[in-house]
Amino acid sequence: MNSRSLIFSLIATALALLFGLAMHFLAVFLRDNGPSFDSISFRGNGALIILPVALLGLIIGEIVCVRRRAWLAVALLPFAVYIGLFVIAGSF
Repeated sequence: MNSRSLIFSLIATALALLFGLAMHFLAVFLRDNGPSFDSISFRGNGALIILPVALLGLIIGEIVCVRRRAWLAVALLPFAVYIGLFVIAGSF
């Protein structure tokens, strides 16, 4: 593994952790203060709509890492998003 791939892997993992934290705080905000329409509400369990968005972000991040051949980041990205989304700030 060359140094460029290692540096990119570490940066991508840190960004994935921050992405997971951002998704967590967005889900908590929507759970507590989310908008509600006629028969649709993002309050309560409606905030779970954030989970497919987080999955989409993870897939895009994996594609970027595979294209740059940063194999360490491919392995660490799912763990970083999971830790940012559920572990560091607690579950929603």
